[in-house]
Amino acid sequence: MKKKILSLLKILLFISLGFAVIAWFWHNLSEEDKKQFWDSINKANYFWLVVSIIFGGLSHLSRSLRWGQIIEPFGYSPRKPNLFFAVMSMYFANMAVPRLGEVTRCATLHKYEKIPFEKSFGTVVAERAIDIIMLLVIMGITYLLMSGHIDSILENFKNLQPTSNHIDDNAPPGFWQQNIKWIIAGSMLILFATLYLLRSHPFIGKIYAKFIQLLKGFWEGLRSAIRVKHKITFIIHTLFIWFMYFMMTYICFLSLPETANISYLAGLTIMVGGSIATIIVPGGIGIFPVVVAAVLHIPLFGKIDPGIGLALGWIIWASQTLLIIMLGIFSVIALPIYNKS
Repeated sequence: MKKKILSLLKILLFISLGFAVIAWFWHNLSEEDKKQFWDSINKANYFWLVVSIIFGGLSHLSRSLRWGQIIEPFGYSPRKPNLFFAVMSMYFANMAVPRLGEVTRCATLHKYEKIPFEKSFGTVVAERAIDIIMLLVIMGITYLLMSGHIDSILENFKNLQPTSNHIDDNAPPGFWQQNIKWIIAGSMLILFATLYLLRSHPFIGKIYAKFIQLLKGFWEGLRSAIRVKHKITFIIHTLFIWFMYFMMTYICFLSLPETANISYLAGLTIMVGGSIATIIVPGGIGIFPVVVAAVLHIPLFGKIDPGIGLALGWIIWASQTLLIIMLGIFSVIALPIYNKS
């Protein structure tokens, strides 16, 4: 009876966490943003949002299967449901704390599949490196196709930002902003040098050995991407993931009559701009809709009214966020239930 109550409390905790994430996002929206959000909800054709969510779910499923391929050269065969649950737990955790998700999904596999954390974390870095290469290739193609319109998009983006989001361009960056990368690199170097010099000490020696083990696992994880057994399948998964990213964005254009007939180039440009916005601001909150409005307001795409562009941006952002919250909560609850047997 006690175990059942604890299990119920855990489920309620994770469901509450999901609603807390929604409340946190909502709290960070301005009143104008909230109005645009409700306008988009009222105008949208929900059928296309469902289709977008399906495309997004397929991309995440493909990502989990591809991750399994990277792990396989280590001699592990993690169960596919656990891979999917771990990936969705990652996206869900990243909504609350940026970059926490990468740790979460590796910890999940360590707990349920007994895969060493340092090795799975190395595979995550390898996976991220592959996606960065793909993003750079798509960015290059988009730049060639849109080279004459980039300046107009940037100007629109600057003009469409809410006043509260403007940053004083003349304000000099602080010491930490200027040197943060060097400070982090220097701190890591000092830490490693200290551990190396004091490695003969019993306690320090254990920490040093763990650190070296982590680096070795990290390096092996990077190499595993090259050693995948079925390279063609791996490439197909990679292309499919990014094609689904494009489709889950572009299909939302059909949800509003004003954007239903816009060129696929708009979807490609928004996917690239949205990816960059998501890197800059966790979840792309507040910025993603402005990116959509800025892209659609250029003459090439018919100078769509900024209000409509913002509405479409909220539709796309809401569908992707809703997908992560739904599958994230489901995965966190399903993990212990699936692995109980």
